[in-house]
Amino acid sequence: MLKRLIIHYKESIWFLPSLFVLGAIISAIVITRIDIILQEQFYINFPPFLLTSVELARTILSVIATSLLTMTVTTFSTIMIVFSVYSSQFSPRTLQNFISDRLTQIVLGIFIAGFTYSIVSLLLIREMGPDTVVFSAVFGIGLSLVCIGYFIRFIQYITVAIQVNNLIEELNHEIFDTLKKNIKEIENVEKNGKVLTGVSKGMLDMQKDDPYRILAPKAGHIQLFDLKGLIRLAAENDLIIETIKRVGDYVTVSTPIFIIWNIDDDKEKKEKIGSSIKKYISIGNYRNTAQDIDFSLQKLEEIALRAISPGINDPNTAILCIRNLGNILSGICNNYTGKLYIYNDDNKLRLVLDNKDFEEILYSTFYKVLNFSRNQISILSSILEAVLIISESKNIKLNKILLSFSQYAINGFNKDLLQPHDIRYLNIKLKKIAEYLDVEESEILIN
Repeated sequence: MLKRLIIHYKESIWFLPSLFVLGAIISAIVITRIDIILQEQFYINFPPFLLTSVELARTILSVIATSLLTMTVTTFSTIMIVFSVYSSQFSPRTLQNFISDRLTQIVLGIFIAGFTYSIVSLLLIREMGPDTVVFSAVFGIGLSLVCIGYFIRFIQYITVAIQVNNLIEELNHEIFDTLKKNIKEIENVEKNGKVLTGVSKGMLDMQKDDPYRILAPKAGHIQLFDLKGLIRLAAENDLIIETIKRVGDYVTVSTPIFIIWNIDDDKEKKEKIGSSIKKYISIGNYRNTAQDIDFSLQKLEEIALRAISPGINDPNTAILCIRNLGNILSGICNNYTGKLYIYNDDNKLRLVLDNKDFEEILYSTFYKVLNFSRNQISILSSILEAVLIISESKNIKLNKILLSFSQYAINGFNKDLLQPHDIRYLNIKLKKIAEYLDVEESEILIN
């Protein structure tokens, strides 16, 4: 439940501003109540310049409300421009990065909060006499100065955010953060059991007598699985739960998500398990990066695809994306090995988690770029460079996968376009790949 709330909070641009507005209303009520009820006791030691007359306070608060409303409109207009740039130049999927950015939400929140405070204060100070001095106006001035500071910071942030290099770097951090969270979640599960990447076929066959399939509660993208909750549910009912869909997959109400093994042929119990298990899955209209590392990889891939499109024609940006993808895949190659078999503390299999293996991630990351650049030597060269970066990890388990993918990339290219200098340049990279993969050069070099 908590993870669902966190996802909803990150997807919403209004959550944090709403908290600011609520704080502004409370501040306005508290300060004006002090102005009215506790003025003599509370303001006795206040410097005179921090207090104003009611008439001056009304004037100041009116100016602040008008100015902050104008700044809010300007900020919204700027955000719309950035949305347009992100959608047309980068990828529609990258809009979520800008929306969920904390500074964007704080800027909107503090502007709306300043406007709200001024309006509410104007409403409340009408109860005061003309000879009363108040602190409301000075507090409003302080709040408006904070707004100006954040406005300047926001303008500086916008100039940085629309630079593709900074967006690529941000996506790198996002991917590695998601990877760390996924690894930490598996490590936490291992503390109370064990996680294996293989299990005896006989052991599974014993459990697969009468499986029960659970359908998705609604249509949408799977956003996360609560692994601890699923393991706990399986242990409490002596079941084995297997996921047959992955985080990021699109499902409908007729799509099976889970298979339950070892369940009694009791209709009431099956319905109860089906109702309980749906609490440990989150499905939404959009993909997110809570557990979905493929979604972040897709963002980088789409930036590369936009860059090599005829309308933009920016191969250097595509090359930068591909190099970063190679670096990321090098970092995740040891953590994606297909299905995970999770046991609890009594050494019983409780959860089978369907995960992509590295070969599938490698292919899904680059195949679109390869298919859209069959006649662009620079893109082929950068993809081979990405393979070289991955092969530098010297993980012998990946040798066959990387060799096969290198051959796939080369064989799909239009070799009639290659000149002797192109072949020589590409073969330099291929020789290094062959060296790291410990294979014969003849298996990979271009003739």
